[in-house]
Amino acid sequence: MADRAVVERTFSDHQIDAVVHAGALHKPDIRRVAPLQFIEVNVTGTLNLLNAAVVAKNDRFILTSITSLMISQAIREEVGPSAVETSGPLGAG
Repeated sequence: MADRAVVERTFSDHQIDAVVHAGALHKPDIRRVAPLQFIEVNVTGTLNLLNAAVVAKNDRFILTSITSLMISQAIREEVGPSAVETSGPLGAG
């Protein structure tokens, strides 16, 4: 979903008329992906889906967070690293 051309082609090829968006990177992914990949997937990917839905004149778009549906006890208790760091490039400013 971070690749706009793929999203646009998918909407065009399959005549998508509703979106249920649950694809994203979450707190457990912080150890395996770069911080900018969070932005690319979570923000840019969501924007690509929204833009494609608008072009397709699609008025049914549901966004849900899988973390909130399948969250572990460790995340609820805030054990381990956070998904957003307070220092470094993302936390600066």
